[in-house]
Amino acid sequence: MILWVLIVNYFFCAQFVNGHLEPIGYGTPLPGKRAPSGSVWPKPLYRFSTNPMKAFSVDTQAFEIILLENNPTSSCTLLDFATNHYTNLIRNLNPKTGGDLSCLQIKIFGDCVQDEYPRFENTTEENYQLIVTEGYPSPVAILNAYTPWGALRGIETFYQMIWSDESENETFYVNQTDSLVDEPRFIYRGIMIDSARHYLPEQTILKILTAMMYNKFNVLHWHIVDDQSFAFVSQSFPELSKMGAYTRKEIYTPEVIRRIQEAARVRGIRIIFEFDTPGHVAGFGKSHPEFLTPCYDEYQSIGGINPRRASAINFDPSNEDVFEFMEAFLQEVLSVSKDQYLHLGFDEVFLPCWQTSPRIKAFMVERNYTSTRQVLGYYINRITEIVSSLGITPIAWQDPLTDGVELDKNTVIHFWMDKPGYPRYEEALKSGYKVLQSTCWYTNLIKYGPTWKDYYECDPVANAELVSYESQILGGEATIWGEFVDQTNIISRLFPASSAVAEVLWTSRNLKDKTDDAMWRLDQFRCNMLRRDLDLN
Repeated sequence: MILWVLIVNYFFCAQFVNGHLEPIGYGTPLPGKRAPSGSVWPKPLYRFSTNPMKAFSVDTQAFEIILLENNPTSSCTLLDFATNHYTNLIRNLNPKTGGDLSCLQIKIFGDCVQDEYPRFENTTEENYQLIVTEGYPSPVAILNAYTPWGALRGIETFYQMIWSDESENETFYVNQTDSLVDEPRFIYRGIMIDSARHYLPEQTILKILTAMMYNKFNVLHWHIVDDQSFAFVSQSFPELSKMGAYTRKEIYTPEVIRRIQEAARVRGIRIIFEFDTPGHVAGFGKSHPEFLTPCYDEYQSIGGINPRRASAINFDPSNEDVFEFMEAFLQEVLSVSKDQYLHLGFDEVFLPCWQTSPRIKAFMVERNYTSTRQVLGYYINRITEIVSSLGITPIAWQDPLTDGVELDKNTVIHFWMDKPGYPRYEEALKSGYKVLQSTCWYTNLIKYGPTWKDYYECDPVANAELVSYESQILGGEATIWGEFVDQTNIISRLFPASSAVAEVLWTSRNLKDKTDDAMWRLDQFRCNMLRRDLDLN
């Protein structure tokens, strides 16, 4: 068995980017090829240098990031956060030294709409080119991008390219790069957080967004309510959070949500909310028990919230008031959301509850239904129609398809049980659905050993048969469910494990490293994130 140890301690690694893995003994060499200093994660599309050994010293005392305006009458304030953030990161490198390279110049060739919210409908929206080369009288670093989102990704790449030597008079460098061209493989590269099982404070979510920016993720899927709590403050139905939140303080007001949305926007990240029904609705039921289906055993109603299975109480599709409520509620949600997608859940519906309900039985007779799966299909179709009529694309977990319920082809299917290449995954693609993948990437599940390798080796296009359907594979998400995760450990559970997912979703499959080679680059990137004060695993 090959053993290794990270010989740099936390302080050393947090300060410098050239921390690296070494074998415990000379008889146990590590596999893979050590990455050169200033390597980039996720791996870029193309990087070329006529003199890769040439390095320019960086002026960390007075470094600037300068946006060159194509149109002198306009500016791109959308990038103000990023330029300030990364300028401060570079100037805070220790020790502070002078150098030849003192600025990064950014040129944006497309329009920069100041209040633009990212949509990412094609991969070219995030492409960029980076050049670091000789100039007169000093070297120059130039970042070209068509959109501010591409510029954001390029600034992160430039920061990762900065490395330090290990001499007594330590200096920071960037290697000569005649051309680095990059763009993502998939348009949807996400992290899912669950703030319903454990409330996540605003500052924790902001830290997650910042770490996502470093990893070039572009979607935060926010599972905001569930059986355990309802922290979303509705203006139309204030009783939902008043009776459903853990406490009056553990809520997300419209102002808090707006701040989080703005923080995501300037980091190039979309926020997609999830409101899961018709199961997982005990949070709704705390203020509206009339919408729930009481479950019966053989002799009597077990009613209420079943302590053995919280999700055993579903919405009652025979109650028309449920749909009137959901239409009004979803209209409010969509007025808050800034995205073209909404995650509707539809997972883990406890069908035996409906099978025991006299009301549902009567409803089935009335509609000539012979299976509760038809009841589920009725509910799903009603809710999907509401969302689609408002111009929003619905996302659903894979469960309805698994249960034999046909969904509207406009619905994006989010897989969490079937890995790429499994029959149901292929069947969904062959049926014309667009899909997302999360099955391989549950970061809340802990097992011994380097789990990131499993994440890295799982690809949404798992075999040659799926290549022809690649346009239907939007991407995927690393998920972290909150039953055993809260503000104290969510960052360390997510990163750097989900960094492996970031590279799978960003880097072209034929350019990805072998896992043993990627280990060295990931180790370097982990040190890079540590020096930015992220509490990583």
